[in-house]
Amino acid sequence: MEVHTPEFKPLEGMTRSGNDHWLIALAHGHFHFDDDKDIRSAPIYPHEVEHAVCDYLALGHWDRHVDVSQGDVRAVYSGAPLGAVQTNDTVAFTLVELDPFNGVLTQQVTTPILSE
Repeated sequence: MEVHTPEFKPLEGMTRSGNDHWLIALAHGHFHFDDDKDIRSAPIYPHEVEHAVCDYLALGHWDRHVDVSQGDVRAVYSGAPLGAVQTNDTVAFTLVELDPFNGVLTQQVTTPILSE
């Protein structure tokens, strides 16, 4: 992303190749829920997620874990490993499973920080 402005469209121009491989996309931006009033930088709208040409959309910009999947497209903000409010005893991450029978499965996993 060159400039973090409302004019930047993180999902614009995404294409898919003609193969049968999994397509994982990464995007940095602000997902707009239907009741959002403000126009934020790098907006990502529900219809853009639903029509994204990928199997999984890994999103960044928010410090918390949020699933914003739309239609058949799994889309998740993994959040910051230490969370929006840092703790000193656990970290969290998003585990993504690409299953040929069940599709894309995601879950947030929390684990203790290993001490030295």
